[in-house]
Amino acid sequence: MEEPERCEKIARLFKAMAHPTRLRIVGLLARDVSCVDDLRAALGLKQPNISQHLAVMRGAQLVKFRREGNRVCYGLADENLSIVVALLGSCGARDPRGDRKLDKLLGDLRAYFAKSRESVP
Repeated sequence: MEEPERCEKIARLFKAMAHPTRLRIVGLLARDVSCVDDLRAALGLKQPNISQHLAVMRGAQLVKFRREGNRVCYGLADENLSIVVALLGSCGARDPRGDRKLDKLLGDLRAYFAKSRESVP
């Protein structure tokens, strides 16, 4: 994929996530697959509002869904999405108590990108 196309795709993903409710949904779905009613109860929002957000997320292929009778249940289409959200949340707003898993992930990513820069001629 060409660099401009890749950047366009990434921009569409960020645009689809660019709402606090959708970020909260990602956080809830990162823990487990949830049906719309479970999300409604956890978020304290009305079902049509949650369904609108999920429609945006489905359109961007951020979530997958399945029907269970008359219920629709959602999960993240890619587990890396929760990592991206955690990393973005860590930028400039780190919890002073620390999060060892996130710190390890950040360290691993820094090492990976440092190694990538060294191999570029």
